[in-house]
Parts: sequence; C-alpha cells; structure tokens
Amino acid sequence: MNNGECKLRKQTKQNFIQIPFIQLIHYIEEKAIKNGIEVIFIDEAYTSKTSCVNGDVLEVQTKKSKNNSYKPLANELKGVRAKRGLFKDIVLNKIWNADLNGAVNHIKIAFNSCFKWLEKFLFKLCNPIKLKSANDFLLFNSRCSQVL
Repeated sequence: MNNGECKLRKQTKQNFIQIPFIQLIHYIEEKAIKNGIEVIFIDEAYTSKTSCVNGDVLEVQTKKSKNNSYKPLANELKGVRAKRGLFKDIVLNKIWNADLNGAVNHIKIAFNSCFKWLEKFLFKLCNPIKLKSANDFLLFNSRCSQVL
C-alpha cells in the first residue's frame, strides 16, 4: 500500500510497493467477516505431501506436533511429488494434480471430513470440477454421500 511517502510513478509503485503478508491476511479476514464468510485458519504442514485418497494428513500432523524431530516417511505419506504440478499416490500407483491433492487435504483439515468415498471417484481427480465456495463443497459432498 502507498502511505503517501513514496515519490515514485504509478507504474513503478506497482512493482515496488509491497503489502506485508500478515496485514494482507487480516485485510482479507476483515472483508470476509464483513460479508458473512467464515474464515478458518489451518495448519498447512504436509498437505501437499500426503495423499488425499490414502493418506491421513491429520495423523501425520498430530505425530509431528507430539515429536518435533519426527520426519514422516514416504510410505506414511502414501505419495510423492512426481514432478512439477503432479502428485503420485504410491499405494494406487495413480497420478493426479498436486494442487488438487493439497486442496482436498486442506478441506480435510478445515472440515475434519473423511474422504474414503474419494477412492470410488478417482477419475474425477484427473477431471476436477470447480467449487467456488464452502457451500458448493458441502452440497457436492452431500450429493456424493447419497450416491454411496
């Protein structure tokens, strides 16, 4: 943000003026609450390293919090980053988008949900749909639960 003390041109300011990260988070939280959106802060540790289908990210995080020197093995995480943008599940020997894998693990932590049903929808991991809100997710989750 420009505090008025910076004597740079507008185009230069766009490149050099930075917003402190914590201030940005507080600003987003403030706007979300003002618009009736619930903000949930989660621990992101191991969310992109743990398989969203076979791994239990909450279990890995719990072990890490109890023992600070704990380093999970690949077989505990049940997967590895195959290459940029791809995650490989070593149990199923399947590859899917790494960002999607991390996002599902974030949802697992935030909503404390079980995703065992996801094994039946592995084809969806390769062809994801966009959910724009927590309400969209809850509706989708209830529809999938009814199918099972």
